[in-house]
Amino acid sequence: MIRILLIGILLYLLYRLLKNVFTLPGGRESRRFRKPPSTERIKDEMVKDPVCQVYVPMREAVSKVIQGERHYFCSEECRNRFMEQQKKPD
Repeated sequence: MIRILLIGILLYLLYRLLKNVFTLPGGRESRRFRKPPSTERIKDEMVKDPVCQVYVPMREAVSKVIQGERHYFCSEECRNRFMEQQKKPD
């Protein structure tokens, strides 16, 4: 039982030692072990819903290709309303 307790204490001390080696004051990671910042920028432009006229981020919008043109909607409900409007004869 004492051996298990001593092994546990040694593992905890080793953990604390390694944690201190790999972090800087204030809890920040050392530059050596930090991932480089992503060079890929998130392209997220705002698109206008043709039904309710609100702007939504393109990545969150519901899209639909209609007659070869891509349309963006704020919700499936607006998409369905737009589709119904397209079906109605003028």
